[in-house]
Amino acid sequence: MQSVRTGLATTSAVRRTVRLLNEHRITTCGTAMLVMCSGGVDSVVLAHLMRALPRGSQPSTIGLLWLDHGLRDTTGDEHAVTDLAAALGVELHSVRCAPGELALQARRDVSGVQGAARTWRYHVAETIARAHGYSMIVTGHTADDQIETALHRMLSSSGSHGLAGMRVARPLGGAQLVRPLLTTTRDEVVAVAEEAGLAWVEDPSNIDTRFRR
Repeated sequence: MQSVRTGLATTSAVRRTVRLLNEHRITTCGTAMLVMCSGGVDSVVLAHLMRALPRGSQPSTIGLLWLDHGLRDTTGDEHAVTDLAAALGVELHSVRCAPGELALQARRDVSGVQGAARTWRYHVAETIARAHGYSMIVTGHTADDQIETALHRMLSSSGSHGLAGMRVARPLGGAQLVRPLLTTTRDEVVAVAEEAGLAWVEDPSNIDTRFRR
């Protein structure tokens, strides 16, 4: 894959990401990688980090996956991710949820609309990965999301499963789902974005504490 200047190539953020991947024996070198990108700061930093991985860790291909859940106006988000894909020189996959689909699924999901949205996201990611040959799917979940998830599971009587939280890597269909930022706090992610001069859009679901992940 041709190198692209991202402003992150020599930062500690890249070294920290590589160290986490190595600790969990996750091989990114030569993989076809699909980055789930909403346009928010977490996923924007993630996309830049994956593009800035050093030789020996670089994927062979990177694609971005942007999703419209149909829950709010996402016009600005789509434009931001389109610009990001162009700047990084990677392919963009955009998928929109059919009107009313999440509301219908939410009736069958104990976690409501947000649970249905999460299920739909992973289903789409798995489908796109299989159709386009991506062997790795990466998400921008941070340490903050990890804490929120553990607390939610505990409050939902998940017992010891709640304490476990999210894994750095797990299978998802025929691909591997990886969370490279899971030991990085959101404040640290924002600091990386600001230092590198990156642009992102604010995700209301990250601000509204009614929406648990």
